[in-house]
Amino acid sequence: MQPSNTPERKRAFIIFLLLFVVSAGMVILLAFSSVQVPLKQNQQLREQMDNADKDREFSKKILDQMTDIINMLDSINKKAPNPEILNGEISDRLSKMNLTVNEDSAYNKELYHNVFFILSELQTARKDMRRCTATGDEIAMWKKKYEDVNNQLEEYKRNYNERAK
Repeated sequence: MQPSNTPERKRAFIIFLLLFVVSAGMVILLAFSSVQVPLKQNQQLREQMDNADKDREFSKKILDQMTDIINMLDSINKKAPNPEILNGEISDRLSKMNLTVNEDSAYNKELYHNVFFILSELQTARKDMRRCTATGDEIAMWKKKYEDVNNQLEEYKRNYNERAK
């Protein structure tokens, strides 16, 4: 006893099986992609966070170097024993800071270069200020010598006038 519509049944069963496999595959693919997408996003966010941490550490390193240089520039005006040696050390630190900025792929290179330029200008201004202060001290010294010599001249004139009488 065979059914009379066996070929139609087989065909309907194969179509059903094919649609079932396609729909099950779509469900599995959707579930797989819904798990994979957050994992990829998570990885990208971790990379961004690592980059932000590196930039933060780099900024802190540059800030520490800048603070050291500014402290040295402040101490150089407080009658440092060897201002030229300290000035050379400041120049070395400035060049090292500039090299650090150039080597690292920092986010704000232009900002760091501007800070470097400003610190260099501050160093030059402090050097000029020391030179002017030294010149001012020399002027005061020469004024004192002038007054001393002038006083001696007046004394010699008095002595001469007393002896001439």
